[in-house]
Amino acid sequence: MTPESVGVKQTSLVMGKHSGRHAFKDKMNSLGYPDLTDDVVSNAFAKFKVLADKKKHVYDEDIIALVDDSLIIFVFFLYNYKSRNFFICWWY
Repeated sequence: MTPESVGVKQTSLVMGKHSGRHAFKDKMNSLGYPDLTDDVVSNAFAKFKVLADKKKHVYDEDIIALVDDSLIIFVFFLYNYKSRNFFICWWY
């Protein structure tokens, strides 16, 4: 039996605390984040592991929020680096 035979286009596996970096990156690609830098991926994956320890299942919406949060921090850092405003701001 395939997912297509029951009307599902592809399988939707839920990520958990035992999911690895490669599975996380594949999930980000399937969610529409194909060209992320290693810094953004590492930051989002670290947040994913913390969240996965607290929750049993991490859903697509959770991963989207983690990646978006990591992108915001990274863009803010790059903007301040290029404009030569050197100060540190952390969001949690």
